Amino acid sequence: MVTLWVRDYLEVQGHERELAARAPGSTVVARQAVVRTYKRLGHLLDESGRSRSVVPLPLWREA
Repeated sequence: MVTLWVRDYLEVQGHERELAARAPGSTVVARQAVVRTYKRLGHLLDESGRSRSVVPLPLWREA
């Protein structure tokens, strides 16, 4: 299983070609894409994908 974060979906093809070159016999069996991520590990992201604020996760809150 491979997870990629790319700014352009077309970048995925280049990564797949590199994987095929480095691991002959490997096969892509499925792809999933998330078009827009609004929150990443407690960070709210702006349109450029940069952190604009933080929302504490319950795991890290003090009791």
